[in-house]
Amino acid sequence: MSIAGKLKFEYRITIIYFVVGFLWIYFSDTFFDALIKDKETLVKLNILKGSFYIVITSILLYFLVKAHMNKLQKAEVLIKQRSEEIAIQNEELQIAKTKVEDSENFLNNIFDHIPNMVFVKNADDLRFVSFNKAGEQFMGYTRAELIGKNDYGFFPKEVADSFTEKDREVLNSDEPLIIVEEAINTK
Repeated sequence: MSIAGKLKFEYRITIIYFVVGFLWIYFSDTFFDALIKDKETLVKLNILKGSFYIVITSILLYFLVKAHMNKLQKAEVLIKQRSEEIAIQNEELQIAKTKVEDSENFLNNIFDHIPNMVFVKNADDLRFVSFNKAGEQFMGYTRAELIGKNDYGFFPKEVADSFTEKDREVLNSDEPLIIVEEAINTK
């Protein structure tokens, strides 16, 4: 039986108990009033009946609370286990992140220290995404001035058109493109 089904069952039992208890008290009062004419005996009987009802209610509440406490303890154990699993996964992710950052730093360091100009462009709009130090020196601009711009920001239209055409050719081909080095004017 599911937890929701158990809760519904417990609530049904509680409601039935209170309805039966109310009816029992009401009808027993009517019955005892008609049967017993001595007020002192009737008062003692009502006290006994109320005490009995309190004891039964206490027992029912004890078992309901105990059942819910057991469920809470099981849930607490599951939460603790899941928290430990998440902590382990988090630690593994942190280690993996550190390795990725180290690899990225290593590759960036290599990229930055290659003696020839190397740059990366966005395939969609052919804007510069990255430049190495040699590229900065060759172009005569800082990375901040180069990043986010395209060839049209630095070269005459004919030269920029040629570069754009060659970039598109590289992107649309599975073959390497060999470009003869050309003399270009830079800053």
